[in-house]
Amino acid sequence: MIFFNLGLGVLFISLGYIVTETNASTFLSGYNTMSRKEQAQFPLKEYLSKFRQFHLYFGLIFMTIGTLIGLFWDKDVLGYHIGITPIIAYLCFFIKTKNLNKSASTSTKVQAKIGAGVLIAILIFVIGLFVWSERESSLQIYEDEISISGPYGLTIPFAEMDSIVLLDEIPKIRIRLHGVSTSSVSKGKFKGVGQTRYHLLLDKPYQRALIIYRSKDIPVIISIDQVEEQELYRTLKESIASL
Repeated sequence: MIFFNLGLGVLFISLGYIVTETNASTFLSGYNTMSRKEQAQFPLKEYLSKFRQFHLYFGLIFMTIGTLIGLFWDKDVLGYHIGITPIIAYLCFFIKTKNLNKSASTSTKVQAKIGAGVLIAILIFVIGLFVWSERESSLQIYEDEISISGPYGLTIPFAEMDSIVLLDEIPKIRIRLHGVSTSSVSKGKFKGVGQTRYHLLLDKPYQRALIIYRSKDIPVIISIDQVEEQELYRTLKESIASL
């Protein structure tokens, strides 16, 4: 992930030099929707100077902070940095340069405000997604099924359980297909060796895990902080035997 952070930093720096006075009417968002009169009144040279300066400094700072986090802190924090920092930075740049847009028409100013609103909405969504993914899972056992609540939770009827195995070590996982994987949780759909797929509901670190093979869907691997796997294993075995 450190290399991904470095690549993004280089991309941010490059963006500052890709847009020029020659191609701004095509590539510069907001400016490319202005009328010719508005473009003539807009201080493009001053804006592009700030635009380049912002992307140069931001790219360097972004790479430096991300590398330090990746080397000396936590990969989860690096993920938050990659997902949140650019949005906050662009919002700050928008606020800092909005005074250059005074001569723009009402419709152009409205478009700029909409753009800022979209950034704020994305920021709220990303932060909410991070918070949601870290929520604890809980397991309830009912008369004919188990129900696991929380992110990527599911319900498994006893009638659909083919077999249950207690694991000291989970199968090798290669790819996350749809879900979240951090230093504290792995939840969602993942791909193992070959074409094998699993639904993981893991709180880390774990001592043991339970794998439930299902007749109508992919196996589920469970290790939840609030659940003792050995006891759950016995309970599920008894429930299946009584069907």
